[in-house]
Amino acid sequence: MRLRHDQENLHIHFECDDTDIWGTHHERNDPLYEEECVEIFIAPDDADPITYFEIEVSPLNTIFAARIHNPNSRRSDMSADLDWPCEGLQTETHVDKANDRWSVKIFIPLSSLTDGGKIPTLWRANFFRIDRPRDGSPHEFSAWSPTMKTPPDFHQPKSFGLLTLA
Repeated sequence: MRLRHDQENLHIHFECDDTDIWGTHHERNDPLYEEECVEIFIAPDDADPITYFEIEVSPLNTIFAARIHNPNSRRSDMSADLDWPCEGLQTETHVDKANDRWSVKIFIPLSSLTDGGKIPTLWRANFFRIDRPRDGSPHEFSAWSPTMKTPPDFHQPKSFGLLTLA
C-alpha cells in the first residue's frame, strides 16, 4: 500500500499478490468484507476515534463506503451509516490474473472526510487487505497497524495508526 496526498485529496494505491482473484458483489455497500477486498479506516484528528470512515474496494471495483459510529470498540454497539455519499470518491482496479496480481487506486477528497471543515495534519487510520482463497487455503487478514484480535476484527479504533499529512 502506498499513500500520498495533495492539498485537497488523498491518493491510495494497493498492490495485491493473489493466486485466486475473485468477487461476486456488484452493488455499492454489498458486504465486500465477506470476500476479497482492501479496506481503509480513517478519521480526522489524532484522538482515538469514536466515529470514522470505512472504504472498501473489491477486485471487481465494487465499493463499500460508510460512516462508522463505534463508541466502545464492540460490534454489538457499532452502527454504520451506509448513506454517507463520500462525495468525489473515485476508484480504479486492475486485475492481472496471468501474474497473480490485482491493484486498486483510490482517490478520496479530504473534504468528504471532514464534512467540508478544516483539513487536519494528523489523522488516525488503518489499512487492510482481506485475501480469501476459494480452495480452502487459510484466509489472510493483513493490516498496516495490526489489531491483534482473534478472530480478526478491524473495527478496533485504538489500534489505528497515526497518519501525518505533511
